[in-house]
Amino acid sequence: MPRKVILKQVGYLIEGEAMVNLWGGGSGTIPMDRSRIPLGKMCKDNLLRCVNDGQFGCESFQWADVMIYDLFEDGYKKYNRTIHVKARPARQGLFCSGI
Repeated sequence: MPRKVILKQVGYLIEGEAMVNLWGGGSGTIPMDRSRIPLGKMCKDNLLRCVNDGQFGCESFQWADVMIYDLFEDGYKKYNRTIHVKARPARQGLFCSGI
């Protein structure tokens, strides 16, 4: 007899990669630190606040590929979607730089 497990969704897990502009010139991609957004708090601004430079420290961002996972109790995650975020000047203040 197959068993059934029911898990409650508790939020969203955010991962990804960002293209950053380095201090002194140059650019490159860097993995972002994981972030969590609680259930009921997902909005554009909260998602943009999850874009980060992995605590590396950069001058600014060019873009980010943000992977969104549905997060369930006990740490189980299920892929939801990937969003490409363009780093417009108005958004730079929402992104998290490691400096």
